[in-house]
Amino acid sequence: MEIIEEDGGGWFVSVPDLPGCNSFGETLEEAVKNVQEAKVAWMTGQLESGAEIPAPTNDDDFSGKFILRIPRTLHRSMAYQAKKEGVSLNQYATHLLSERHALHVVQKMLDRTANLWREAAQNSWVHYGETENRKYVMMGTHYTGDLRAITFLSKPAMKRVLRVPETSEEQYNYAHQR
Repeated sequence: MEIIEEDGGGWFVSVPDLPGCNSFGETLEEAVKNVQEAKVAWMTGQLESGAEIPAPTNDDDFSGKFILRIPRTLHRSMAYQAKKEGVSLNQYATHLLSERHALHVVQKMLDRTANLWREAAQNSWVHYGETENRKYVMMGTHYTGDLRAITFLSKPAMKRVLRVPETSEEQYNYAHQR
């Protein structure tokens, strides 16, 4: 588990081996309890959908080093950019890999969410936005019965829990006041 204390209070806990499996809590104990429940729900969902559950990883399996062969022109370009940024080539490559990995994870989550919405949703909405301090995507849907879902992705990450807008008017107002 990865545990992060939020700036405004509370705790965020995630399970890195299970993409998207995370939770919040006012106390560390509550956050851990919540993520354990989320883990059960995550695994149940994977089993019910026939998806694979990844084997747990061990940090001792990763040294933090690997060898990568790249074309000379790319090496030159990256070295130039690293120098321009005032960082080592290693730091620059780490930055690029981190950014790309995060985008890949978000894209996979968006694809899965969009497929789920298309199959069962009665009405859905997506809002892309940008403020002075943040870029974000907010998606919501209403399923048959009384089930609603919302996904909020932002860069940088939010440091608080959001209230889910329930009516179409609230969704529109919420999306446009940011």
